[in-house]
Order: sequence, then structure tokens, then C-alpha cells
Amino acid sequence: MTFSCLYLLGQDNYRLKRVIKKYEHGERNIRESYYVIRPKLFITFRPHLKTKHGLYERFFLNGNISERKEYKLGEVIWYQRFNNNGDILEEHADSTGITVKRVFQNTRLQEVKRYKNGIKHGTWITYERRPFKSKTEEYDNGELVSAVLQEYSEFEKHEFFSFAVSKTTDLLTGETSSGVFVPPVHTTVDFPNELIKLRENVVVCAEITINKDCNYSYILVKSFGPETDRIAMDIFDEYVTFLPKFKERHNIKCENKSYTFCVQFLFR
Repeated sequence: MTFSCLYLLGQDNYRLKRVIKKYEHGERNIRESYYVIRPKLFITFRPHLKTKHGLYERFFLNGNISERKEYKLGEVIWYQRFNNNGDILEEHADSTGITVKRVFQNTRLQEVKRYKNGIKHGTWITYERRPFKSKTEEYDNGELVSAVLQEYSEFEKHEFFSFAVSKTTDLLTGETSSGVFVPPVHTTVDFPNELIKLRENVVVCAEITINKDCNYSYILVKSFGPETDRIAMDIFDEYVTFLPKFKERHNIKCENKSYTFCVQFLFR
């Protein structure tokens, strides 16, 4: 890391000085920390008059991060804002002329917005938790070119999976379609000895095949060992057993197709 920083500074001929300010009633509590471009040696150094360049951080009195910014020659190109508990509330990033704004509520991502020269441009996403739905809009230099509303209902929980009816509405044409939403699986299982000894993350994959009659089947296409495969196959078995029944109850059509489905064992 040190060599990278020195290389970058050398490339731009910058000499930076770190400035640390502390709260008056707490010598150990940093209020803000940032870097400024140092002047030549014969000029009096006054940090508040100099150009910020690099990482800027501001803290609450309790020591938690309040704000984090990235400066480039005095211009903010990226920043995050946090609440008093250290949870991210808002984020702005600039990449290739597109400004990305993420808005969080109670640590959950609520909105993603993109601008180009202050005008809506690119993908905008809005999430609602109750009821659970999301709206995705595409803008081209301020013009709305597509808008899709995704709504989820009729959740059904099993040991490893939750299934939900997914209704998609094209907000520009009014057309609707239905499908199944399968949230990512996060479950805790007892690791078999063969994984405990390995102490690494492992992935077991199956190829799922479905036909128009909603008959599901699978074969393993990436295995690890007998104990690990058995746990993964229990998950695959539940998937191919309950998903077709769920589709049938909610009158959701099936199509002839095959796809890969994987289970990842994370070593912690």
C-alpha cells in the first residue's frame, strides 16, 4: 500500500500533509481528518487555505464515522454519510460522468439514482419492504424509456427456501406477467468433517431441468465429497419438490429449460 501511494503522488507531483482536528472536550476524539496539498517550503503552511486531496473523514463525538469523502484537487468525487451508530445513510459516487446516489433507511437500501450533468440518466431503482416490491426505471438524458414494477406476494417458507409470486408490470404499456421469486438461501448447517478439515469455501452445483408439465429433475455437475454432496442434495431435493407445487397452486406456467443452481458452503 505504501508503494502504491508513493507512486501515485510521484506521478502527479503532489506532496500531501495530513490534517487532524480533535474535539475541544475530548483530546482523544478526532473530529475530522483529511489531506491537503502542501505548498512549497517557502510558503507559510495554513491547512484551512489549502486544497483538499485524498480521503476525508469526519467523526461523531463517540468516535463513530459521520462522513467519508474522496477529494480530487478540492472537488468531492465520492462521499458517504452515516448515522450516529455508524450505519450508512447515503452515498454519492461519480464514475465516467455519471453520479450515483444511494439512499438507505434503517441500513436497508431504499433508492438508487443516477444523474448525468444533473439530469436523470441510467437505471433508477426504488425498493419498498412492506409490501415488498421494486420499481426499475431507465432514463436516457432525462427521458424515461422504460419502467417496470416488480411485486412479490404469497410467500411460502420451507426448511431451506422461501417462494413468492412475482408479478411484473410494464408501467409504460400496462402489460403484466407472473413468475416465481426465490430469495437467496442463507442457512446454517453442521459442516461435515471433510469440509472442517479443508477450512475453505466450497461450491456444489446441480443442473436443474424443467419441462412444460412442471416436472423438475437435477443432476450434480460440480461435487466435492459424499458428506458435502448429501447436504447439498437435501437442498436440491426440496427445491425440485416444492417449487413445481407452488407454481401449480398459483397457476404459473412452466417452460422447457435447464439452468445451473449452486449451493455455497462458507467457512467462517
